[in-house]
Amino acid sequence: MNAFSILAAALLMLTGPATVAAEPAGEPEAGTARGPDVRVNRAFLVGAWTDDGDCGHAIEFLGDGRFFGSDGLRGIWQLEGAELTMAGDNILTVRIVPLDQDRMGVIGPDGALGQSTRCVAGEELRPGIDEIV
Repeated sequence: MNAFSILAAALLMLTGPATVAAEPAGEPEAGTARGPDVRVNRAFLVGAWTDDGDCGHAIEFLGDGRFFGSDGLRGIWQLEGAELTMAGDNILTVRIVPLDQDRMGVIGPDGALGQSTRCVAGEELRPGIDEIV
């Protein structure tokens, strides 16, 4: 499983450990930059992210605190430092490590590591977003 697949599955049924998709080299302090001007904050996270390069399998974080996945997963999210908490049917907290403006490492609650890539802006993942949550 990949990082956001882990998030989606965990929110639906709290799955077990996942395989390592990519390991960020040398973990920075929570909320610090990984590269120039890259910080974990709401502006960084807002948008659609995929862990397999297919934006048809993405999770989108909206600026108003809602998220939704291409598979129908939905809920609310909040960010405290580098800790991302997603609440849908269940609650999951992961640590985000920015690699650059369009890539992030994700550390699951069990220590599983993954990497996600930002999807192209403007690509509609799900129609009827205003009806979600």
